[in-house]
Amino acid sequence: MRNTLYSNERKTFDKDSVFAFITPRLLLTICYLLPITFLLLFYVYPLISIFTLSFAPKGHIDLVALQKLVSTNYHLKTLWFTIWQAALSTLLTLSLALPGAYVFARYHFPGKNLLRAVTTIPFVLPTIVVANAFTALLGPRGIINQTLMTLFKLDTPPLLVQHTMSLSRHTLQARTSYVRSQTGLAIF
Repeated sequence: MRNTLYSNERKTFDKDSVFAFITPRLLLTICYLLPITFLLLFYVYPLISIFTLSFAPKGHIDLVALQKLVSTNYHLKTLWFTIWQAALSTLLTLSLALPGAYVFARYHFPGKNLLRAVTTIPFVLPTIVVANAFTALLGPRGIINQTLMTLFKLDTPPLLVQHTMSLSRHTLQARTSYVRSQTGLAIF
């Protein structure tokens, strides 16, 4: 009776016969294949498609668009700005995060759980909520600017960070269209 899916005696589901073909090796293979398939489908395939559209728009490799991109002063300035901003952001992040991670891992101190919760909030909240929180904190009428204006008797906010960290969808689409029309590269 063990070979049947249902046992006649107890009318219960026999798990052994249904899942007998799943070996630990098969389960391990599935556990590896799922994330690899996901990355191939949602990361590698779109990236290859973009590169193919950019560097081989007519089916053969054509680097004229790339040469046009790196020979235009506007695009070189944009590329340089992007590189130094990324490098500076990385250095600042590492200079704050590594000592902080060391302290969190090695020491117990009052308020550790609260500080961990506060530093986790931006990662678990929706992006729009985080953007509004930064605007409330650092915007022209934000808490920090209002405090600085009161302390130093200023007429205008000293920290002007509004619209400096992100681009609106309309601006991003306009810049993308401009780069495509000037260079022929497909960017997203």
